[in-house]
Amino acid sequence: RAPETSGGRRLVALGDSFTYGQGVRTDEAFPAQLEQRMTDTEVLNFGTPGFNLDEAADQLEFFAAAWRPDAAVLLVSNNDLEAPLCSWKDSSQFSPLRRLYLARPLMMPAPQNRDEAMWDRALARLKGLVPELYVVVLKDPFRDGIQQGPLPHTPGVRLLDARMWNSGTEALETIEREGHLTARGNADLAERVGAWISGAGESAGPSGAQGSPGARRPARPR
Repeated sequence: RAPETSGGRRLVALGDSFTYGQGVRTDEAFPAQLEQRMTDTEVLNFGTPGFNLDEAADQLEFFAAAWRPDAAVLLVSNNDLEAPLCSWKDSSQFSPLRRLYLARPLMMPAPQNRDEAMWDRALARLKGLVPELYVVVLKDPFRDGIQQGPLPHTPGVRLLDARMWNSGTEALETIEREGHLTARGNADLAERVGAWISGAGESAGPSGAQGSPGARRPARPR
């Protein structure tokens, strides 16, 4: 049986290493920071480094759903439409030399071809599993570099286009020469996303807008 909430709302955070909090402490990660900023809301961290959108949907369907969440927030990054990391072992580019730990930073296989159909497929699954789904696009999964084309419209999904938070005056602070968010970057992201979620009913509508204590990596339910 999944743990009972304290009477408030339960939200699960899904996605890859940006959700997980790569490079920072658990209490500094985005889900923990988001919980601190939302009233009567418990936020559980189900982010897993390397996951694509299909795997995020699997994470909710086969694991996180046991916690009976009231809503889910998904952070989307630029490689989230690529093949799963586990598929690299079957790639012709993956030679035995690339298995060497010290060689990985220089010799990782080239990015897999994007599966653009994954966007609609995964979001359709996700929105069927939770009463409310919030999707925050941090980096464009459809385009390389700084291109800023429109994102697909997905009915029933609240969508926040946060790609502008990668540069300029609104840029989130990142770990130097690494790219993931610092503790401050995660805090700023949580502040903005928390405000958006709290006002999404008025500002976004059902189809979304394009424009210490804290969340925990949850224990297994009993």
